[in-house]
Order: sequence, then structure tokens, then C-alpha cells
Amino acid sequence: MRGFARVVVGDVTSASGNEAMLREKGLAVDVLEDPQGIAMYQQFRSENSEQELEDWQGVSAVKASLAKRE
Repeated sequence: MRGFARVVVGDVTSASGNEAMLREKGLAVDVLEDPQGIAMYQQFRSENSEQELEDWQGVSAVKASLAKRE
């Protein structure tokens, strides 16, 4: 897949779902579940909820979220 043979995932606690698909495509997937990385990402999500929402669901999700507040 795009020239990669292996993917390292640091945190599936906060976001997961594509590991099986990557494995089906022949990639080796290593899941670290690093406690410090999980804590850092959860802090980021709580402090930057609009940016996190945009990263995962796109700008339209942010606009919809802001419209609900008005």
C-alpha cells in the first residue's frame, strides 16, 4: 500500500478502526498503546475540540458543531 510494508500505531484507545483493513492489504501493523501518547492525545482533544473534530470529520463537521451552538 503506497510502498509501505509496516505501520506503527501509537494509540488505538483514542482512535481505531483501520488496523484490520491495513492488515488485509498485506501491511504489518504494530500497535504500541503508549500510555504517555494516549494521555497527550486525550489532553489535545479536550483542549482543541474543534481542531480534533476537523481532523477526523472535516470542516463541515466543525461548521455544523458551531451552528448548533448559535
